[in-house]
Amino acid sequence: MTIYHFVGIKGSGMSALAQVLHDMDYQVQGSDYDKHFFTQVALEKSGIKILPFDKENIQPGMTVIAGNAYPDTHEEIQEAMKLGLPIIRYHRFLGDFMQNFTSVAITGAHGKTSTTGLLAHVMRGAKLHHS
Repeated sequence: MTIYHFVGIKGSGMSALAQVLHDMDYQVQGSDYDKHFFTQVALEKSGIKILPFDKENIQPGMTVIAGNAYPDTHEEIQEAMKLGLPIIRYHRFLGDFMQNFTSVAITGAHGKTSTTGLLAHVMRGAKLHHS
């Protein structure tokens, strides 16, 4: 099974994607700065391994998802290149991944959270009636 390694796993989008993949039973780990970020709390609760940046984190057989904040010169990305591993930028991975799902966007100046909550409730009810 592929291990997804996230370079910059504590980023807001990266941490959310890591949790989604983890919840879909993929093996997930990642690295980031040692500084505490609020986004790591959910990762830790899920048991997702968070490592300090180090090229030794990169092992054969991994797929590397690289955060947009880290250039190709980053030591982990360089190691992945050296090992010939797939390196996919976050935005590209997310775009390809989302092709498997129907997505809905809630926009506007006011009421997005309330509308999202109501929509989630309605969709959950619709799913239960069609299961």
